[in-house]
Amino acid sequence: MSAVMPPVTLSRTTSVARRRRKRPAFRRLDAAPLVRAIELWEPTMTLAQERAYFRARRLGTVTVGTADALCCSVLGTHPALIFGEAWWTVEIRP
Repeated sequence: MSAVMPPVTLSRTTSVARRRRKRPAFRRLDAAPLVRAIELWEPTMTLAQERAYFRARRLGTVTVGTADALCCSVLGTHPALIFGEAWWTVEIRP
């Protein structure tokens, strides 16, 4: 007779951490130029924009959509002026 093993359950934090690790690196940019520009200009931001900014600063990367939204609405400029060549070469499809 073989022993029956109880099912292994993963905690929520473990499963979330695994999903984050499996996420591909495409569609993300280095957040340093954006963080530097926001810190330099010190614009007024809404709560949602502040959250996106702090998330980018904490993670060190930012999605293309978030970068576009923050550059256009907060800084009032095109993201290519902030990110340079990286904006045009980011891989947006797998």
